[in-house]
Amino acid sequence: MTQQDGSASRYQKIPLPLHCYDESGHIKPPLMLYLCAIWLCKGLVVLILSASLRDNATALISLFYPDTGHWYQSVIPAMFGITSLLILSLRDTLRARNALQWQRQVKHILLAGLSVSVIIQLRLVAINHGQFEWASGILLLVSLACAGYLLRSRHVVLFVRDAND
Repeated sequence: MTQQDGSASRYQKIPLPLHCYDESGHIKPPLMLYLCAIWLCKGLVVLILSASLRDNATALISLFYPDTGHWYQSVIPAMFGITSLLILSLRDTLRARNALQWQRQVKHILLAGLSVSVIIQLRLVAINHGQFEWASGILLLVSLACAGYLLRSRHVVLFVRDAND
């Protein structure tokens, strides 16, 4: 820094790399935020994939969800994921209309959906009397990892804080 006329010029350091900002200077949502929302929509993704396989449409659903009641339960967290994806896709419109802290709402919606997903997975473990299954273990681990990311990520914290500016 050079000093001119006796006062030091001050530069404000940005907390994230430049690729994390959009054209108007606001922080873009992190990619992992989208992945967490898509993770919540996994029941609907299986439905779309099974609908594209016309020969054995129910075979794919029964492969991932042996009991159809489990598939219906997986649609509940998908509603949270779809809502957050919809809000994220309308972020420029919501920012222009000064919608009330929509960024914070996305984080809370995703955390609520992940909580419901974890509760459903723990219920399935209880139904199996605590017997370990790889599928439910992996689903539970990924859901908890997504929740941990949303709670601990600096990028998400700065993204939510950007709503107040």
